[in-house]
Amino acid sequence: MPFRSHHRRNALSIALLLSLGAGPAVAIAQDSSTNDADDRHQAPAEIDRIIVNASPLRKTAEELSQPIEVLSGEGLDRAKAATLGETLDDLPGVQTTHFGAGVGRPIVRGLDGPRIGVLSGGLSNQDVSTISQDHATAIEPFLADQIEVLKGPATLLYGSGAIGGVVNVVDGRIAERALDDTIEGRAELRYGSVNKGRTAMARVDAMGANGALVLHADGVYRDLKNYDTPNGEQANSFVETRSGALAASYVADDGFVGASLSRFDNRYGNPGEPGDPDAGEAGVSLDMLQDRFEVKAGLDRDMWIFDGLRFGFAHTTYQHTEFEGDAI
Repeated sequence: MPFRSHHRRNALSIALLLSLGAGPAVAIAQDSSTNDADDRHQAPAEIDRIIVNASPLRKTAEELSQPIEVLSGEGLDRAKAATLGETLDDLPGVQTTHFGAGVGRPIVRGLDGPRIGVLSGGLSNQDVSTISQDHATAIEPFLADQIEVLKGPATLLYGSGAIGGVVNVVDGRIAERALDDTIEGRAELRYGSVNKGRTAMARVDAMGANGALVLHADGVYRDLKNYDTPNGEQANSFVETRSGALAASYVADDGFVGASLSRFDNRYGNPGEPGDPDAGEAGVSLDMLQDRFEVKAGLDRDMWIFDGLRFGFAHTTYQHTEFEGDAI
């Protein structure tokens, strides 16, 4: 019994010392956490709401169930390139196809071609870029207000052609609300030394005195020569693009209606088939032309169980011709 009592007293003494030693440390830790909490509880900052136009219900990025990336503002300005795929190449999970400077279709999580839906303003872009690797998308990234990339299984809501993801380019040609100023616009000039490339873009939006009528005009001109490589000039890698649009919208407090007419004219070489001038073999080039007419309308008013109504219609005339030299 004395032996057990001695060990019990030792155990109690050790527990008491540990508790006394831990007490100040706990108090200090509590004080430190309290101070950190005070530093973190600053006045909240309100950030802009990002509306996803690919969604038929115009939900915000936080309200959607599928993962989404939205490229806009300065981030979009820094990323803009000659093709849609190259513009999105730095986003997580997104790469681009490479078939010369004129071709770049998005690859989302390793899936490309017909598995990725490409939309313009929430409507199908309607080109033949999914048929062959050397076919470009008929979309001009320099005219985009924002580009949305939707990933995950919920993209099947957009059809079987979107099993891998959806890329929606919002150009804002048909205004859905009154402008902040009577006249708005932007312009840009770029030059690339690797291909002596020149790109010029201009856009103008104007509003009537009563704010109801909004007019829009835009245009892009691109001239990229064959680009230089460490082994010399890459033959047949040129790109020539001309694109533009005119649009008009009537905007009210609770809705809008508008129409746009656009043209995308793109000619580019296929560096995979540059030909051999010494042997009399001509290189392969591609010439694509898309004319597109769009009508959109929206009503932002509660109707029974609905918050509003949206309507969109697009008619596209598309031509795609491949040349070997001058022969079709």
